[in-house]
Amino acid sequence: MLGRLPDSWWGTWEGRSLSFNENGNVLPAGRAEVPVERTSLRQMLYETEVEYPADGLQFSMVEKRGVPLDEVEIELFADLLGKMLRYRLEERVPMKEVVQHPWFQYG
Repeated sequence: MLGRLPDSWWGTWEGRSLSFNENGNVLPAGRAEVPVERTSLRQMLYETEVEYPADGLQFSMVEKRGVPLDEVEIELFADLLGKMLRYRLEERVPMKEVVQHPWFQYG
């Protein structure tokens, strides 16, 4: 989902060959000792339904169970998460930009 680990981490991860080739690509199901499904952040968001909070309380900001996110919101949210979820700190978007992201004004 986030791509191949940085080289310094990749080289020290002893279990990488169980699921990935040296380029970081997922091994075919028959060759992988530990199968991994390759998917993108966007694809995961498209497939995810909004759930109730873990404590079961209902708030006005929480969608009812089974209500899918709309396409515009998914694209905005995926863009925001993609900028925040980087392996290396220096590649992550600064918090000043996070709070100004259009996803926070959507809806």
